Amino acid sequence: GLTHIDALLGTGPGWNWLAPARNTLLYSFSLTGSRSEDSGTIYTGSVSAFNGAQQAAVVQALARISQITGIQFQPTSDGTAADIRFSAADLRGSSTAGYASLSWRYEFDGNNVVTAYTADAWVYLDNVEFARSNGTPSLGSAGFEVLLHEVGHALGLKHPFDDAPRLPAADDDTAHTLMSYTHEGGPYSDYAPFDVAALMFLYGGDGLGGALGASSSGRWLLGTDAAGSLAGGLGNDHLQGNGG
Repeated sequence: GLTHIDALLGTGPGWNWLAPARNTLLYSFSLTGSRSEDSGTIYTGSVSAFNGAQQAAVVQALARISQITGIQFQPTSDGTAADIRFSAADLRGSSTAGYASLSWRYEFDGNNVVTAYTADAWVYLDNVEFARSNGTPSLGSAGFEVLLHEVGHALGLKHPFDDAPRLPAADDDTAHTLMSYTHEGGPYSDYAPFDVAALMFLYGGDGLGGALGASSSGRWLLGTDAAGSLAGGLGNDHLQGNGG
């Protein structure tokens, strides 16, 4: 019921519903976990490994996600075992600096009870048209902002202009959300207020499947700096006005 949150919520992946349940997501820079379906559709040629600067930027981005959501991230050299995989490639489209490819699947029994839920994400940075900015994505650079944007997709956020509900035009810019395509200021080294609000709604600050978040009866509702109305539900909610 809050547009600045609802407009950023994608259809998946639903990391909260991982079964068996866990609070740690594995990430990898290994190319062994590459997704064959993305070859030729999302990128041309072959994928290449992240360099040291790109890997360091990922560690910084995931550390920030941990601060916001409580999710723990653990590196693995086994790309096939990872939940989120990072690599570089020549992305299709001359204006595509980054891309997140997502997948999720589930199984259920005869009583329609979900018995298994798995999800995967592949985050790509373009290494041709945007090779210069993406090759050294340090804090405060355009490449780092692109990385934050794609990690946002991997965690379940969508563009504010895709599918209803959508942000009003006055709020659809990167000063409000890094998921926007309309640049206002920046480059940014941190998620914008609407991004934080959406991530806290999804995960509640206590990680996957915790007491707050999309998989529980409790919600963490973070307002804006404007006048608004926050309403709790049946669960134990956390309401934070954020200046409005």
